[in-house]
Amino acid sequence: MVLWSRHSDRTRERVWHVAAPSILGAVGFILSAYFTSPILGMVSLSIAALGIYAAAPVFWTLPTAFLSGASAAGGIALINSLGNFGGYAGPHLLGFVKDQTQSFAVALLTLAALMAFAGNVALSLGHNADLEECPRRPARIWTGGVSEPACPSESSRETAGKDDLQEQTVARGRSWTW
Repeated sequence: MVLWSRHSDRTRERVWHVAAPSILGAVGFILSAYFTSPILGMVSLSIAALGIYAAAPVFWTLPTAFLSGASAAGGIALINSLGNFGGYAGPHLLGFVKDQTQSFAVALLTLAALMAFAGNVALSLGHNADLEECPRRPARIWTGGVSEPACPSESSRETAGKDDLQEQTVARGRSWTW
């Protein structure tokens, strides 16, 4: 998950970093539906979990490409609410599908369809990486009376290293931004 997210940050590509793991998760659920061996079933479910957990952190970069300011806060809250509702409704849906079909395989195929749908939605919406650029505005940190940009410039971003949370020294003063 961490390596996948760092690769997404390094390449500034988001859509395929959400879609590919989602499709991988769908493949894992499909395989687990058809394997009768418990070992192969567990490996398949592990592949599905890998896809789910690799897509999740990169997914959260997508709403900021469409929303800003107060609408971003409201949109992210809506997404979070829908995710929480999915955590409640998902097990009920799987139980309902299993009861109606008398098969866990169909329930797993339902999960696979939802994962594939998520990947296709990410592909269809797209993402503009230029919208992730940090706007120039006064820093929210005390810099000894000097107003510095809240984000490092492109030149200092290139020399800063690859860690997103690496310490950045403010040009004037002794403050740091994270």
